[in-house]
Amino acid sequence: MSPQKLIIAFVFLLVAAGGYGQSVVGKGAAGRKSAEKVRLLVWNQDTLFGLIDGTGKPVLPCEYEDLTLYGCNVYKEAGYIVAKRNRLWGVLDWNGHQLVPFRYNREPEPIAASKGLFLIPGYEENGGVVDSRGDTVLPFKYLYIECSNNAYIRYWCKNDIPSRLVYTKVEMRDDTLADGKIRQVPQTYLEGCLDENCNEVLPPVYRKINVGHSVILVIDTNGYEGLADYSGRWLVAPDPQYEFGMIYGSFHTTIVDKKSKRVGLLSAEGDVLLPVIYQSIDDSYELVNNILLQDTFGLWSIVDTRLQPLTPHRYKELVNLGEMDISDIYWGLLPDGTSELIDTAGNVIQIDPPVLFQDIIPFLFPVVFVDGALQLVNPSGKLLPQRYKASHGGTNSLVSVSADSLHWGVVDRNGKVVVPLRYSAADVNDDGVIFTRRPSGKIDVFSREGEKLLTCRGVMEAHDVLLIENRKKQWAIADKTTGHRISSYFQTLDHIVYCCESSGYWSVFKENGMMGYIDSQGHEIYPCSLDYEMVGGARILWKFIDGGCSCGKLQY
Repeated sequence: MSPQKLIIAFVFLLVAAGGYGQSVVGKGAAGRKSAEKVRLLVWNQDTLFGLIDGTGKPVLPCEYEDLTLYGCNVYKEAGYIVAKRNRLWGVLDWNGHQLVPFRYNREPEPIAASKGLFLIPGYEENGGVVDSRGDTVLPFKYLYIECSNNAYIRYWCKNDIPSRLVYTKVEMRDDTLADGKIRQVPQTYLEGCLDENCNEVLPPVYRKINVGHSVILVIDTNGYEGLADYSGRWLVAPDPQYEFGMIYGSFHTTIVDKKSKRVGLLSAEGDVLLPVIYQSIDDSYELVNNILLQDTFGLWSIVDTRLQPLTPHRYKELVNLGEMDISDIYWGLLPDGTSELIDTAGNVIQIDPPVLFQDIIPFLFPVVFVDGALQLVNPSGKLLPQRYKASHGGTNSLVSVSADSLHWGVVDRNGKVVVPLRYSAADVNDDGVIFTRRPSGKIDVFSREGEKLLTCRGVMEAHDVLLIENRKKQWAIADKTTGHRISSYFQTLDHIVYCCESSGYWSVFKENGMMGYIDSQGHEIYPCSLDYEMVGGARILWKFIDGGCSCGKLQY
């Protein structure tokens, strides 16, 4: 697969949430209606772009120099198409009807959670906001203006991002500082923010603004930090004594006393949840509804998210055995050198297990070293007697292990062998699908129950399906649950992904390098007639690349 073809893997899109991001091709009127919401990129011999839907029907003719699609359901409308024609930008609705006239030199951006408001960025020109008719809502007075989370929304399509604020920036001059003094400053801009209706929340007079899950962290021109809510009300006014840590996955924020270096916890309303008396607070295990607290003596305890204590401060070290992927067991080292295994309710389930914790095992499956070998910890917290040479990790119920470098297999949480240890390699994906490589090089794919699904020359995981390779080094789609092949073989077959959402559509290449589209059932919806080499360097192709997609990277 050429580097150019790898680019196309993530580019041609576009499907959004709210039905767009699912496999939308099915039988009957409902399946067709969903397919009609899909948008896929096409182009002509003049390198002008257009769109078709999931049935192959044209939505936009090939007369646009650039296109950006916003289909995530964080927008209150059904979706927007931002387009460039005759060197000017405008906005269309999801069906291609004009909303904002083609009159702007900069690319408009829909403001999340607003209804029909579009930001016109200002760089050399002043930026502002217009409505769906192109009328000015926010005057073009800001030297620099941007949506605070639009870049993340477009990239990740996270519907739980709470912030719908708009950053504003103005040029920072020596005579505009808060204290009125004239002096040189290292930064160029002062920042503020607006709400989704373009009402000013904070004026652009601050050195830095960071929007968190439920609060706004503000740094003033003196370098003092403060916290405000989304209405601009101060929860903690800028104060030289404190600094704050933004906890994006929570509705609370850490507060640090600069002088004592002690840490506490504030609620989203600015109320003190935990006093500023702790040496460290670790909420990285909140997925199991726990927070770890370290007191001034360096000892750790476990509390739940209601801040009720589950254990006393007694552990010199306290680590979740899943480390990167949270498991249901903690390992705690006591000051006397003994250790305990603790469940997420704070109960000790085994005393002084002979384990040496290794932070190089970032797996959900609890795996520990015992006297130079690996042993598994079952759901009851007991060490299983089987000893292994190595492990590649797995899920919360399966793990790949080896007796030696040439004999790999898969066992479950209780040590039961699911796939015999006779393969040169074995791995388990997040869905429990098992991939093994024979010494001959062929690949066997098993279900989580150990049933063989298929044998092939090569396989790649691509979201809810598999890509399988034949002897001619061509690729086809196979069902992940049954192993049945559901498409023809192609020279290159790449999943269309946007915002890390599965689109149910694929760009396919034949031996001559021409590209077309198939749906998730393997049916051709656009023939292989698009010349990729013609547009291989166009900026529009890079705009939709999704660096978070695993397609094409995971090969067994």
